[in-house]
Amino acid sequence: MNQPSNLPVELSGQENNSLRDYITSHHTTVLTVMFTDIKGYTELTESKGEAYVDAIRKAHDQLLTGIIEHKQAGLVVKHIGDAVMAVFADPSLAVERAVQIQQQLVTFNQQHSEWDDIEVRIGLHMGQVTVEGELTFDIFGRHVNRAARLESLADGGQIYMSYTVFDSARSWLKHHDTLGWQSHGRFGLKGISEPVEVFEVWDTRLRNSAAPRNASALRQRPKFLYLAAAAIAGIALTLGISAFKATELRLKAPYPETLYTDNWQPLTLEGSSADAERRVAHAFSPGEHPLYYLISENTVRHSTVRLQRGDNLLQPEFSNHKLPALYIRQQARAQAEETLREARWQYRAISPQGQLNNYQADARLSITSETGGTADSPFARHRIHWQIRPDGLEPIRGERTLEHPVGKSGATRQQQELGRIGSQTLLLKSTLIGPYIQLRLDLEYRPKTG
Repeated sequence: MNQPSNLPVELSGQENNSLRDYITSHHTTVLTVMFTDIKGYTELTESKGEAYVDAIRKAHDQLLTGIIEHKQAGLVVKHIGDAVMAVFADPSLAVERAVQIQQQLVTFNQQHSEWDDIEVRIGLHMGQVTVEGELTFDIFGRHVNRAARLESLADGGQIYMSYTVFDSARSWLKHHDTLGWQSHGRFGLKGISEPVEVFEVWDTRLRNSAAPRNASALRQRPKFLYLAAAAIAGIALTLGISAFKATELRLKAPYPETLYTDNWQPLTLEGSSADAERRVAHAFSPGEHPLYYLISENTVRHSTVRLQRGDNLLQPEFSNHKLPALYIRQQARAQAEETLREARWQYRAISPQGQLNNYQADARLSITSETGGTADSPFARHRIHWQIRPDGLEPIRGERTLEHPVGKSGATRQQQELGRIGSQTLLLKSTLIGPYIQLRLDLEYRPKTG
């Protein structure tokens, strides 16, 4: 299936609701998008006819849907001809199910010799898709587009993914001896301004890796800064200045573009995104230092590196840590109804000093909703109470009342900052739609840097 220059995300009402329910039930703002299609489907249609390819496509759809949605790991959002668009809350599960698809297709093809082999290309990309608790379709569409572009580079039987998916699933991959993975370099993709590094994962028992056949990786630019550093080092040696070495950090690709270290100091990477290695422009001291970056307002990836005097060339392994939230959706009715959510939050988060610390808090959120007014001018009233009791800190508590016309079209969104827990900001986010209210008690990173 040939991908259009800009892939639109046009979902039916049922598809839209299924996607929103999946996001809500998995308590996530970040999704891994899987895009697949059947290699040679158009040519097969022309040579074998519609009835033949329809039978193959139905068997293909049943097989892929069964793997993707097993134990509610993922959700098939849409079938687009021979293509499948699916989402996962866990990037490791997305990679696992992609591998299973390729494995089970080999078995399927062996068992159905009456058909031509089904060869599927798979692309994976991850990113944030909700803002203030609401699915943002233009952002979702961009992530779908990237997954589709990655899939279009692949050949039948291949799985290509972006850095965000690979980095999140790297620990899972290392526990599977039969899987291989590698980077094929950075490629320019149509409709995407920045080069995208393409990673492949494969079952070593079934195939070998292969770089994209119809595209060439971007060539690396000369490392003028490294040459200059070498010249300076040579001068220093000539002058006999070797008693002290600065502590320098260089990162091997793949690396995130935006990094923080101690006290939420943002780090600058010298060179360009096409370089295989990049120096971190920062004066480090010898010892342990945190490195971390945000993949959404409430999710951070963290690593600790140990640096020695001199040059340190590293490829840190990052772990994923997400801030908790409470969520309520309620309809206002003539008789007042109350909904209560309580939770004991136990989580790990980045402190104001940049360390990964353990946090605990008792969270309580309640809402009482009712309708009022007249038949010509009905309104909904929502009385909201919250209380957060972080261990070792003063409680954060309060209340507010929201009223809005029931007949008003569209959604009204509001956000209120309630307080801070270290570098985390506690937010009350509300979305009012007719008689309904969607309410989130959220923690987000809004560090006070500088």
